[in-house]
Amino acid sequence: MFCTPQGIAQGVCSAAADVNRACDEAALLKQLHNLNLLPELIRMQCSMLGAWGDATPDGGVVQLRSLDFGAGPFANRSVLVVHHPTDTPSPFASLAFPGFVMAVTGFSPHVGLSEKVMDVYSPERRAAGSYQGQPVVSVLRDILQDARSAADAVAIAEEASRTWSVWVGVGDSTSFVGMSYTQAELDVLDDSSMPGRTNQTAYKDLVYVDKHPQPSHDQDTMPSLMDRLYGNITADNVAQFVPRGMQSGDVHTMVLDFAQKRALVSVGVMDASGNTQVWAACLANATYLTLSAVHVVNFNQARGYKPVTTVCKNTFCLTLSTCDGLQS
Repeated sequence: MFCTPQGIAQGVCSAAADVNRACDEAALLKQLHNLNLLPELIRMQCSMLGAWGDATPDGGVVQLRSLDFGAGPFANRSVLVVHHPTDTPSPFASLAFPGFVMAVTGFSPHVGLSEKVMDVYSPERRAAGSYQGQPVVSVLRDILQDARSAADAVAIAEEASRTWSVWVGVGDSTSFVGMSYTQAELDVLDDSSMPGRTNQTAYKDLVYVDKHPQPSHDQDTMPSLMDRLYGNITADNVAQFVPRGMQSGDVHTMVLDFAQKRALVSVGVMDASGNTQVWAACLANATYLTLSAVHVVNFNQARGYKPVTTVCKNTFCLTLSTCDGLQS
């Protein structure tokens, strides 16, 4: 939380000095700290799912994380940052924003990370929380960096000094778990227990949460998509049909295929006014960059790296970079 932003600030101001430009390192560092704590203050409506066993054609795990926020500060600014930490042996990839060193979306060689705000409909009240503790995005970063399985992710979340309530989903090579993550308690949810929280149709070997406050009042959109795809939930089918069908993922979308070790990434687009959302057209045209998840997290130099497959029917920018200690 503090070390890496310091490295970014030092690096930016060092580069500015090389071209005789002014740079206030202390002010920039404060901005970076504020940016990394911003998710504690705002609410993003998102969708997630994890499918395995009977829900997928090969029994492997497929995971979705779509991030919705509209024309806010994150529009058109998603970047994929590949971290090679020096204090842990496992690299990981975080789909985030410039200067953001915590995690909201990502994958490692071991797990995939999904997250959604825990809003509720009035007159119910959201679970109590506070700013005293470890920020949610910091816990999610710990999961990405340190978890070797979904069970490890649950243990990390259980031990954290939790602040605000969110839904968390973590997949690994064999399964997917959902978590009701609140300051007071952590409930681990599966294909039989999650529907009681979401008021959605239950399917064997499938956990999903739509973009609405929970329990959801929409009994048709996501359940109908799940019914249509059940038994044939593949990464390609999820990428093609689910975000578009739900109009979810205006900031970015990630789909993981653990059996094939693939990551599909789509970056939302806003128009020049910053108000009109044009992401629906992009999703309708299946604007995804398909990467080998193994190659992404194991390459040592971003320069010259080429994705295994690129499928881009509209133009967008995906930035690959590395982070090692204080070097950014």
